[in-house]
Amino acid sequence: MKVSKSIYDVAELLIDSHHGIYIPQFFAEQFADQLTDEEKEDLSDPYNEYYWDTWDNVLNKIFIYEGKEFTLWHDDDLWLVPADATFEIDFD
Repeated sequence: MKVSKSIYDVAELLIDSHHGIYIPQFFAEQFADQLTDEEKEDLSDPYNEYYWDTWDNVLNKIFIYEGKEFTLWHDDDLWLVPADATFEIDFD
């Protein structure tokens, strides 16, 4: 019998969806020390032409939070996912 975890079984909510288009900006403020100057600049304003492209790149990076490595998962909320976690994503 195979038991698979969902991403939500291993993820920790970081920023909830009520922040809408400002989630990347809030993230950049919280994790400024782990972003490049260019990433911080691009994510400082949701109306910046590079905002969403930069955000897509940031979503593929590894971050340190409370001494542990995490990746990001952005559905409507922003989640921290342990970098070493295994899970299945069901897109149905």
